[in-house]
Amino acid sequence: MIPLNKKPKQALIFGSLNHVLSDFLFALMVPILILIKDDPNLPMNYTQIGVIRMLHTGSAGLSQIPFGLITNLFNEGWLIIVGNAWVTIGLIILSYVQTYPSIVFISLVGGIGGGAQHPLATNLVSRSYENKNQSTAIGTVNFAGDIGKILAPLCGTFILATLGWRKGLKVTGISTLIFIFIYSLSVLKHFKYFTSKTTSNKIPNIYKPSLPFIVLCCALFIDSGIRTAAITFIPFALKSIDLDTDNVLFLLTSLLIGGAIGKILCGWLNERYNFISIVLFTKGTTALIFFMFMFSDKLPLLPLMFILGLGLNGTSSILYGQVGKTVSISSRSSSYAYLYTVGEIGSAVFPFLIGIISDVYSITLTNSIFGFCALIVIAVSFFIKDTQIKNKI
Repeated sequence: MIPLNKKPKQALIFGSLNHVLSDFLFALMVPILILIKDDPNLPMNYTQIGVIRMLHTGSAGLSQIPFGLITNLFNEGWLIIVGNAWVTIGLIILSYVQTYPSIVFISLVGGIGGGAQHPLATNLVSRSYENKNQSTAIGTVNFAGDIGKILAPLCGTFILATLGWRKGLKVTGISTLIFIFIYSLSVLKHFKYFTSKTTSNKIPNIYKPSLPFIVLCCALFIDSGIRTAAITFIPFALKSIDLDTDNVLFLLTSLLIGGAIGKILCGWLNERYNFISIVLFTKGTTALIFFMFMFSDKLPLLPLMFILGLGLNGTSSILYGQVGKTVSISSRSSSYAYLYTVGEIGSAVFPFLIGIISDVYSITLTNSIFGFCALIVIAVSFFIKDTQIKNKI
């Protein structure tokens, strides 16, 4: 039997703060790509932007299962910290590169460290709150990540755009490394509570997913894919209607603020209301607004971006919360690694495909694709509702 953590609050704070940092580092790629595309020395099309985004998030996704499997050998806390430091160093190196192939390579290697945060921190918090408030705790961790996403466009506006993306990225990266070092020293005393080690100290058997869990993974694959692709390419769609970079980053901030509120709100609602009803609300709203965005030059963009964020991000909290209802605690570390890996694969594949579509057809066409994908998430979620009943813990 895996013991529950004795200090759940410290585990929640640790997981949440590191999620702020991790999502900030990955979301920072969006303003970086916007500024790089405006750099006359590094001309890129939408497909090339999609490739960079795909490799950065994809390498993080593929490394999540190995990170999830080695938690019985190494302390979760150290793995999370090392992973975030790895990504930060990758961004610092990125500020020095001069060619597109170099950007691609550094994005691929730098993203690997991102595989630690999501499965390990979520499992840590899930295990700590096994007896009660599990969905709310997981929703809080997800909400914390969106705070990091909100900080990314603000950093893009006030640091990267002001100093230039290269110098701004150096300043941001070095400051982040200093913060990681200082914070790590302050939480060392709690690390003994953050381990999932068993007496065997062996890598556990690979988790064999059940049917309910596979259906859950399918929903998250599409949900994560449209979310990442939308956050990546909505700024370019806005620039196509002659908005300047500052206004685009401001609207992106509004979208991410809505997303942060949506995640914590939906985590809370999932403790009180039916799972499928929340999916219908969040993804139904998302689909409607994406279809409306086909006429974006005639719409009030600021409130719509905020509402879109609520629906776009809110669904993920309740999807992650379903893991506790379909997987036993002994298999949850591996299952979270699988789930986040599937989500990250979606986050990697969709931007690449959307980049190709944007180059071949039009950047504005992507809004209708996002809308249809949101409706597919609703359809798949009905099967999650039907199967999870048989797999209560």
